[in-house]
Amino acid sequence: MRIYAISLLLVVLLLCNLIIPLTNSNVYAQEEIKIGFVTARSGVLSYYGDMSINGFILGLMYGLNIETFETVTPNMEWKLNWSGKTIHIIAADTVPAGGQVPDPSTATSAAEDLILNKKVNVLIGSSYSPVAISLTQIAKKYKVVLLVTPAAAHEITKDYLNRYVFQIASNTWHDALTGAKWAVENMGKTFAFLAPSNAWGRSTVECWKTVIEENGGRVLAEIYAPMTTTDFTPYIQSILSSNAEVFIPVWAGASALTLYQQINASGIYQKMKVTSGIPDLATLNLAGMGAYLPNYIGMMKYAWNLPQNNPVNG
Repeated sequence: MRIYAISLLLVVLLLCNLIIPLTNSNVYAQEEIKIGFVTARSGVLSYYGDMSINGFILGLMYGLNIETFETVTPNMEWKLNWSGKTIHIIAADTVPAGGQVPDPSTATSAAEDLILNKKVNVLIGSSYSPVAISLTQIAKKYKVVLLVTPAAAHEITKDYLNRYVFQIASNTWHDALTGAKWAVENMGKTFAFLAPSNAWGRSTVECWKTVIEENGGRVLAEIYAPMTTTDFTPYIQSILSSNAEVFIPVWAGASALTLYQQINASGIYQKMKVTSGIPDLATLNLAGMGAYLPNYIGMMKYAWNLPQNNPVNG
C-alpha cells in the first residue's frame, strides 16, 4: 500500500511542477488551472477512461489534501479547490459518434478543441495507444504538456517522445520482462498469441516474443483480431492448430469477458497452459469472469484491494 501511495503522490507532484514552469508563465497567476482529459468516455474502453479520471481526482485529493470535489457535468467535467485556485478537469471523448473504438483523428480534434477553445494547460490521455501516439504530436505542436496513461505501447516514448511528453503508465516491456521469462521457465517452451490488431497489441507481442526468445522459447503463432471482435472462434482455432504449449491472450476492454468465455468453451485449458497480464481488477471482476479462468496463471499491477493473503500484497 505504501508503494501505491508514493507512486500516486509522485504523479501528482510531477503534475504540479509541470503546470507552472512548462506552460504559459501566467498559469500560476491564474485562479483556474485547466486540465484536459482526452480518453474514452464511451465504447469498449470506456471503463479505462473512468478509472483514469477517478484515480486522478483521488490522487489530487490525496496529494494536495483536498477534501471534496464538484461534478460540473457527469462523466465529463469536475472542479477541485486548492490553495485559493480552482483545478478544472475537462474530459473529451476519443470515440467517434456511434463507434466503439477510440479514433486518433477524433482524439486529435478533441485535444485541439481543449487547447484552443477550452484553454487547458495540460493534457492527460489516453486509454488507447494509437490515440496516445497522435496526442504526442499535438503536445509538440502546441507546446502543451501531455501525461500519457494508461496507454502502454512502448513506441509512445521510443519513437514519438518529445520534451512535452511523459509516459506515467507502465509500458509493454514491463509486463514482458516480468511475465515472459517466468512463462518460459515454468510453463513451456513454445507459445501462441492472440492480440488486438492495434499498436498496443502488436507492441505487447513484440516485447513478449523478444523476452521469450532470449530465454530459449519459441513463438509458433501470432494471431491478430479487430478490437471490435465478438466471435473469436476462428482465431481460437488457429491457436489450437499451432500446437504451442502455452497460449498468451492479449486483450482489454468490454469484449474481454466474451473472449474468455469462448476460450473456456473451446477446451483450450485442457490442451494448453494459459497466461497473460491481467490489466486490472475491473476486468477480473467482470460478471462471471472467474468461471472462465480455470487454471489461469497471470500477473497484474498492484491494487489496493488485492486479497491480503500474501505478504507481498500488504
